[in-house]
Order: sequence, then C-alpha cells, then structure tokens
Amino acid sequence: MKVKIEKTVKILTPKIFESLNEINICEESIEEECLLNNALITKAKLRNKNGYKITVQSSVIKDSIFFEGNFEKIELCDVKFENCDFSNANFSRAVIHKTEFINCRLTGLNFTEGYYKNVSFENCKCDYLRMMFSNLKNVRFQNCILVNADLRQVDILDVFFSNCDLRSAELFKTKLKGIDMSTCNIEGVKANGEDIIGIIVDRFQLEHIAGIFEIIVK
Repeated sequence: MKVKIEKTVKILTPKIFESLNEINICEESIEEECLLNNALITKAKLRNKNGYKITVQSSVIKDSIFFEGNFEKIELCDVKFENCDFSNANFSRAVIHKTEFINCRLTGLNFTEGYYKNVSFENCKCDYLRMMFSNLKNVRFQNCILVNADLRQVDILDVFFSNCDLRSAELFKTKLKGIDMSTCNIEGVKANGEDIIGIIVDRFQLEHIAGIFEIIVK
C-alpha cells in the first residue's frame, strides 16, 4: 500500500532589523531610482505621479495610502505592510520577495505581469485584484476577500488559499492542480475544465465545480 506524503512548503518571512530609521516621506521627497532601506514609515500618502523606480528593502510601512498611485516595476524585499490602502494603484511588473501584506486594502490593485516569491496576504481585501500573467511561487492568501479577482494565466507553484472568498474570480488558463481550496468560497468561479483538473475541494463545493463542466447536480 502506498502512503501519501503531504508536501510541506515553508514561506520565508521578511528579515527586518529591530532598530529601524523612522522616515517621514512625502510625494516631493521621491526621486528617480529611489531606495528605501531599514525604514519605518507610518501614515504616508504616496502616489508617485512621476512614475519613478522605487526599491524598498528591510522596512515596515504602516497606516499608509498608495491610492491610485503609479508604482510600476517597484521592487520589494523583506518588507511588511500593515493597514495600508493600495486601492486602484499600479504595481504592474513588480518584483516582490519575502513581503507581507497584513490587514491591507488591495481593491482593484494592478499586480499584472509581476514576480512574487515568499509573499503572504493576511486579512486583506483583494476584490477586483488584477494579477494576470504573473508568476507566483510560495505565496499564501489567508482570510482574504478575492471576489471578482482576475487571476487569469497565472503561473503558480506552491500557492495556498485558506478561508478566502473567491466568488466570481477568473482563473482561466491558470493550472490549479494540487491547489487546496477546500476552505474557500468558490461560488461562481470562472475557469475552463482543463484548468481545474486536480484541484482540491470538499464535497460541498462540488456543485460549483460541476457548473464549469455544465453538469447539473440535483
């Protein structure tokens, strides 16, 4: 008899020094090729209207607003965001590694064509999040709202969803084999039959999966 061995994947957490430099940053202080390192930033309001390249390393950012900002090609490594608002901001083609988003609002955030490794989203509002054509490796969504999220053609490896609301999310051409969504609400999820082969669900979710194959469950 074969014994099933569960795959265990550790998502690396940000490495941040205990002593950080408190920085008061504003729109006018952002310069081209801006680097923020070992910084503690609170209650900032940034939009980066000029679209300057920004790199953030080993930093904590709290209670800050990035609403409708332009942060294309931003690079984040060892960063923790807490209670921040990224609604409708542009983070396309971002490179994000060992970063945590905790209690953040990501409604309508543009995360397309990005690279994400060892990234955690916890208690975040991610409705209408756009993540098409991105690469995700070792990424966790926990207690997140992903209603109407656009996750089409995402290359995923070791991605975890725990207690998430994925109602009406789009997952076309995203291979979900081995992805456990048994604790999530997947009502109205949009995908092709070939995309969900090997997905892990519980028996109460079968009705939603059957709809993708146009099967009627009585």
